[in-house]
Amino acid sequence: MENVATIDTFQTPHLVNRIQQLEEQIRLINMRLQLQFTVPRFEFVIEINDKPVWTGLDIQIQFPKIFQDYPDEEITISWRSSPVVWI
Repeated sequence: MENVATIDTFQTPHLVNRIQQLEEQIRLINMRLQLQFTVPRFEFVIEINDKPVWTGLDIQIQFPKIFQDYPDEEITISWRSSPVVWI
């Protein structure tokens, strides 16, 4: 058991440095995992005369308000999604 490391064979600054490096690696891995899109994300877009006036998910609440504000305008409802592969 000559190659087994024990607390006595390591210097404390070395241990602290190694733990900090591991924490940074875990933080980076976690950040990458959070950036991956596992569920398609989307939002609705309401446009008046081809100009966006609202984006979001609560279209049931927002559309009546916008319709009242722009009763005589051309209203378009569409949606956009995050980059996904559609099969």
